Amino acid sequence: MPLHCDFRSFSSGDNIHGLIESEWDKQVKKSYKIDTPNERFFYDPEGYPLKKEIEQLIRLVEEDVVVREYNHSWGTYNRNVWDYMSSLSQYSYLMAYRMIPEEYDETNLTKDGFWKTDGGKHFEEYSRYILSDAIDSIARVWLHVWICYRKWAYGRE
Repeated sequence: MPLHCDFRSFSSGDNIHGLIESEWDKQVKKSYKIDTPNERFFYDPEGYPLKKEIEQLIRLVEEDVVVREYNHSWGTYNRNVWDYMSSLSQYSYLMAYRMIPEEYDETNLTKDGFWKTDGGKHFEEYSRYILSDAIDSIARVWLHVWICYRKWAYGRE
């Protein structure tokens, strides 16, 4: 969520932060069967979330994740999880300002006004990349953790 890395507080006032996250939540809830009392997905026998009628945004995210070529790297100059997460935070900060330009803050941006900003006009496009990158980033860090665990627990490379 780019606004997590933005010093401007879009959680007060018209709560633009909540607006964006609720839009993503709606898409997920429409697309997958959710075990609401336990706040988790229902899964198929292969371990994937059970699908309902997949929304456009979620379909695009799934396509991006499936066709994205895996490159076992943290990226240029990132040598560990700390460097990688630092670069992700910097990227998210810049994306926040791409979505909501510098002249806006919680005092002068309404929910209706958000939809007129670059982030609102290109919401599906930006959301597609933000969510796809989030999935990739989380998977990359978890893979690293499991590799480290395997080395520690089993003395394997």
